[in-house]
Amino acid sequence: MQNIILTAKNDKRIEFYDGATHAAREKLDMPAPVHELALSPDGRTAYGSVFGGGVFGKNKDPDHRVVVIDLASRAIDGYIDAGTYLAPHGLMFGADRMLWVTAELNNAILGIDTRSRKVAAAIDIAGAAHWLAVSPDGTRAYVSHKQSHKLGVVDLVKQRVVNEISIPNRCEGLALTRDGATLFLASHALPELNVIDTRSEKLVKRIRIDGSPEEKTQLRRVRISPDER
Repeated sequence: MQNIILTAKNDKRIEFYDGATHAAREKLDMPAPVHELALSPDGRTAYGSVFGGGVFGKNKDPDHRVVVIDLASRAIDGYIDAGTYLAPHGLMFGADRMLWVTAELNNAILGIDTRSRKVAAAIDIAGAAHWLAVSPDGTRAYVSHKQSHKLGVVDLVKQRVVNEISIPNRCEGLALTRDGATLFLASHALPELNVIDTRSEKLVKRIRIDGSPEEKTQLRRVRISPDER
């Protein structure tokens, strides 16, 4: 059975829908607004970043938890406490079930061991981390700095920033191809897609999205289809 799971951020809940008919199923109340969801590699669990009140850069009541949702029972299965790391936002699974989460108000990304449900790593990235993508081998993270013109490249083994790629119109959502060789990154200030060669770690192409609204705040997410077309 296919499900669609989404965050109803302003209503502080997670909602479940039938993937075929789109009919509403359960609604699961959350303690505070949840911004993002990530599915575990085995598809049995969802993890949600409990961001807290407000929006990016204006979170006056930040939370510090990741909610764990059992998908079979569609119930909360506890929380992972990030402690002093505040406003978890973007999250993505890497190798070995490590869940990487941006801690927006701490200019950091966190590596969470989902087995022990503890923070196993905290990496300072010298900027407000919004969203991120993790390489298939789990050695690199690419982190969008929404408030500046840079994409951070993080060595997850050495746990430090190793490069910054300049993005002319600032960063939004991002996604990697299955082999990790190409990163697609949406711009924040213009409707365009940036193409980055991860081997050279250089911006190689910018694709304007014709017919798209010209708002200065684009708020674009990026995902690549399973067939990679």
